[in-house]
Amino acid sequence: MLGDLPQPLLSKIAATVLESADSLDDVVLLSQVSSAFRSAVRDDRMYATHMQKRWGPLKFGDSVFLQNKCQKDAIGWRRLHAELESELASLLSRSIRKAVAWLHSNKLLSGDSDTSDPSEAHQWLMWLLNDADLVLRRRVVHYICESSEFFPKRYLDRLIGQFRFSPLPEETSELGEQDAVGPLATLRRVLLQFPFLPIDAGSGADRIIGSIARVYLNSVPQAAAWFGVCGKQAVEAAHLVIYALIVLNTDLHNPAVNPKMSQAEFAASLSRIELLRGLRRGHIERMYEALRSEPLRIDPDRVGVDTIVRSATDGDDEVTRAVFSRWHPTSAQRKCASVCASLKHRASQCKSRSGRRDLAFLFKRWQGQHFAELRAMSLLIIAVVVYCEWRNMDSLADMGKWNHFSIGVPMLRTLLIALVLDWASRA
Repeated sequence: MLGDLPQPLLSKIAATVLESADSLDDVVLLSQVSSAFRSAVRDDRMYATHMQKRWGPLKFGDSVFLQNKCQKDAIGWRRLHAELESELASLLSRSIRKAVAWLHSNKLLSGDSDTSDPSEAHQWLMWLLNDADLVLRRRVVHYICESSEFFPKRYLDRLIGQFRFSPLPEETSELGEQDAVGPLATLRRVLLQFPFLPIDAGSGADRIIGSIARVYLNSVPQAAAWFGVCGKQAVEAAHLVIYALIVLNTDLHNPAVNPKMSQAEFAASLSRIELLRGLRRGHIERMYEALRSEPLRIDPDRVGVDTIVRSATDGDDEVTRAVFSRWHPTSAQRKCASVCASLKHRASQCKSRSGRRDLAFLFKRWQGQHFAELRAMSLLIIAVVVYCEWRNMDSLADMGKWNHFSIGVPMLRTLLIALVLDWASRA
């Protein structure tokens, strides 16, 4: 019956069904209805539209064209769909760096991941940031922080500039016009869109803060009056204040930091910098009180996170538990859960060769850090064993059972224990 319909109508029906299809398999079923329907479904734009909903802004047509000997057909699109669902999904769950490199190698992104313009990769990463869980978003941000050092800062500024820096009308009415465009309110807005943590970023933290400061002054020019300076000095002042706010957040809300910084100490630390001596005392006091009452957040539904994200150049992303972190709330249950999760993570590492290698490295590092204590403990154990054996020989002598055998066995046993302890402390 469908085959009797005119081709334009079949194309509209196919496009409508395709828009609501959950997977490309549903699209394949359309091609089995009739030959006319099959020709409608073969439209490249339909495949690209569906794949873009699932995988974001990538060069699907170019990849199919190059990998199928300059031909675009349904088989090529299905093959690409299968590769995305298997290889890309697997890589994305383990390493953002490897996923981006795979996209470049399969021509879904232009150029090479190490030398080309990162704008296309940033566009795809922005798509991931808009609809992903917090852990994946933090891994994406960590990759952006690490990779930003290989490209000019304008690319990072272009990416950061896609976030909202200007306050909404309700924010202005709640905080006041001056505080709404101030660095603390702006930092809170950006962190909810771009979950950046210095504990994750490592050496890339300063680059990200610098980019936030530059985009901040470009997006909110009236904020320069908040700092009392203009031009490049305003950007540098914003950089310093944002950095100081992150440090203050650590001081006020990290349970490992005691005593806490007072408002007077915070103001004094800012006044030591000549560029920040023009800050109004009222601005500093309101920032301090606001940050003390409400810590910085990267998720509106939770106060903090208890993990650290790390990735190696040739390894997978690693999400480990953070026992003491400025984002880590203090509670006995959370600490117990952290220990249990850490034990489970270490146990899972034993199942893979790379995991066992990492555990061996951690053991070596711990052993080197506690070498003196281990040697002292070994000597103490040997001394206790010698004393016990000496008392044992005294008791044998009192009973008249002292002979060469009764002397040799304890000495051999003591020597064996000493060798084992020496090996354990030097292994």
